[in-house]
Order: sequence, then C-alpha cells, then structure tokens
Amino acid sequence: MKKIKGYVFIAGNDKVEILFGMPSNNVSTHYENFEINGMVPYSKISCAKKAMESLSIPDLSQKCPAKLYMEIAENEDELYSFRNDKDLIVVMKDESYLDRKKFFGPINLNKKNPGWSSVPGTELSKNGYIPWNHDGDMVSFDRILYQLTEINRQIQCPATIAKFKLERILI
Repeated sequence: MKKIKGYVFIAGNDKVEILFGMPSNNVSTHYENFEINGMVPYSKISCAKKAMESLSIPDLSQKCPAKLYMEIAENEDELYSFRNDKDLIVVMKDESYLDRKKFFGPINLNKKNPGWSSVPGTELSKNGYIPWNHDGDMVSFDRILYQLTEINRQIQCPATIAKFKLERILI
C-alpha cells in the first residue's frame, strides 16, 4: 500500500479545480500539477502557501491550501482491503502522458458544471475533489469497483482504488 501524506494547494474556477504539489526535477516553478508530478505533496504547509502565492494563472483565481492523505492499493489484495471504507477514488494511470495520474469520483450535481463523462462518475478536478462515500443501498466500494472496471474497459488504462482525504485549510 502506497501512502501519501502532506500539503497541496488547490487553484481553480467555477468549472475546474487543480491540485498542485512539489515540482519535479525538470520544472523551474515552485509548484506542479499533483497528477503529473508523481503525486508528491509539500511536507510543510508554509511551502504550499508560498507556492500558492506564486501561482499567477488568471483563470485559476480561487486558491486555498489543503492537507492531503492518500492510501493507494498496489495489488488486488490491497484493492479489496478497502471494501468497508469510505472516501474512495479511482486513480487511473494515463499512459498517453508520461506518468500522469487522473483521479475519478462521483458526479457532483451541486456544481454548475457537474463534469459529465463517458465513464461512470467524473474526474475529481471537476467534482470539487469529492470521493465516493456510502449512499443508500449501494456502498461506495461497489460504485468505485464499477467505475474502475469501466475505466479499464472504456479508456483501456490501468487503474486502482485509493482512500482520498483532502481537508481545505481556510486562510
């Protein structure tokens, strides 16, 4: 089980939000898209805040730091260990772009643009980073397993399940 714990910052607008973390070696900025940088967060909130302040993309004017915790299944046994958990997402390896990961969860109908997709659910960047949770008769694991199999089938990319907790920090 791969565990990721640290700080990130979120920048976005009404349609999309992007998680940013530590830059990889080949980037000259203080930040990089978390789904592209190998999923590396900042170790200190002060580093995340400093990087957030240096971001100057006009379309991403809404910004806030956040605390992140992830547990990512690395094999089938670990995948099924999430059976009774909540706060689950699918992590897809996008093989068309180096080591990019894409995070998927449920559609958020409370958003102006819910982020409809051909696979069940939507990317977390479009749903406000909301993971799957227990909902009525169908528990989150059943929903997430269906989403995982549809991503494998339709997009034909490897994917796994992860526990995902993102706590926005008001400043």
